Amino acid sequence: MAFKEKLLSSPPPIEAGGRHYNWVWDNVLHMRGAAAAEAALGCTDEDPTHFMPLDRPWIGCVWELPPIQHERDAWVRHMLMPDVADLAGYLGDTMPEGTTGRMG
Repeated sequence: MAFKEKLLSSPPPIEAGGRHYNWVWDNVLHMRGAAAAEAALGCTDEDPTHFMPLDRPWIGCVWELPPIQHERDAWVRHMLMPDVADLAGYLGDTMPEGTTGRMG
């Protein structure tokens, strides 16, 4: 199928582990990162629930990349590929339960 631009309305940002994700335009994933209890990242305390915005241009560690890949695949599958975007399908498309670090 040839690419054709779609004007899409995206849901508000999704928060996961102190990071906010949302889609801009119709095909760009925007991420705002935060960290908690990590002095090396500038956190002011050891409270794991006190997230502080990060000013680094990092995307995420190897354990955070599988959910980002899943979001990309789900967005393409439900929003970009069909002739009519399926927001409900996208929002209902979740990763399987469990950790992202298991091999094999």
